[in-house]
Amino acid sequence: MLALGRSPRSLDGRREPLSNGPKRGHVVDTTLPLRLQAALAEYQALRAETLQKLSHHLQLYAVSITGVSVVIGWAVTMQRYDVLLVIPIPATAFALRYVWEQTVIIMIGDYLRLLSLA
Repeated sequence: MLALGRSPRSLDGRREPLSNGPKRGHVVDTTLPLRLQAALAEYQALRAETLQKLSHHLQLYAVSITGVSVVIGWAVTMQRYDVLLVIPIPATAFALRYVWEQTVIIMIGDYLRLLSLA
């Protein structure tokens, strides 16, 4: 992309001052190198995936709490206390999925921090 007399943007979107920069009306080439474009695209994709995982994380938490509450309420109301013995089975599955989602979020975060240091 070509810009007229503008300073290029840094990675965080702020303008960087140009030392001995072009005067008004001069053409400046602000295209990014391919490696930097690829790194930015990877960062954006991983960031989007992290946000999606966080959304799934919260939905999973809400569904598991709601499901357990409904089963406990039904069992107590109907005085079917033997049904309460079934709760640990789906609760364990929800907990393991919750831990998996959290692990993936942490792994992506660590990788993004590694990218930002490079």
